[in-house]
Amino acid sequence: MNKVNKLFLIIGLFSLSLPTVWAGEPVLNLCTGGKTGIYFPVGGMIATQAKGDVTVNVLETKGSADNLKKLKDKSCDAAIVQADAYFAEEDMQLQTALKLEQTATLYDEYVHLICNRQSGVGSVGDLEDYPEKYTLLVGVKGSGSALTWRSFTLLDEDYAKVPTLPIGDGRALAQLVEGKEAQCLLYVGGLNSEIMKTFNAQGDKLQLVAVDDGDFDNKKDQLGKRIYHFAKIPSGTYDKLQSGFFSSSVTTIAVQAVVVANKEWIDANPDAYNNFATAVFDAIPHIKRLIEEKK
Repeated sequence: MNKVNKLFLIIGLFSLSLPTVWAGEPVLNLCTGGKTGIYFPVGGMIATQAKGDVTVNVLETKGSADNLKKLKDKSCDAAIVQADAYFAEEDMQLQTALKLEQTATLYDEYVHLICNRQSGVGSVGDLEDYPEKYTLLVGVKGSGSALTWRSFTLLDEDYAKVPTLPIGDGRALAQLVEGKEAQCLLYVGGLNSEIMKTFNAQGDKLQLVAVDDGDFDNKKDQLGKRIYHFAKIPSGTYDKLQSGFFSSSVTTIAVQAVVVANKEWIDANPDAYNNFATAVFDAIPHIKRLIEEKK
């Protein structure tokens, strides 16, 4: 054997003896939401806690419904979603195909109903009672807000009569302030997210109104646990949206934000999933501090 062949043989044997040195960390793609919401920074906190055990790629998405589709096509291995996501998903084939395991519950998200002050809307029931008068913005298709509105229409069919538009964020703000094409917006998220701060700044023209329909907290999941529960947005959370005569706390519906993972990925990567789950629980105290800071 000549010297060149001997050299390649030595290099080959050496490389075979060091697989753990050359192998990288397992990679998990975590779908979250838009960068102006809470899911994206929460994903970053989980990634930080997982560092050294699992490489967590934090992916920006349209929200919960979009995340379910990405879990199905394996664009993501885990996701942060609203607890009502599976119930409200309209694609029955997707529901059947999804095999998910819930990793952890993170925190409560709040349904914000924001309306033009001149619209006359005092609570969500006004939309049900006068669907011919009002149009509701529910966020882009695939967003958690759109998904929650669909859930509401399943819980009380009268709400299906309310005209809706798939518009959110900055464009929604412009339409609400004008108050002609649409009078209200449904937004689901943690308190004082960046987008809610933007809406609050226009509180002279907009207001936060109650979501207090008793039909909305009746639905239970497969374990018998309520999907929604009544909660209060504390007085002063949004100093401008809650200003005026009725400046006290606002009754609304809360839904939990949860982490779910694809069972196929779990089965293929059991050790990596254990490390990921540990990272999620390690991140929860940091996440709770973030949520408290925003209240």
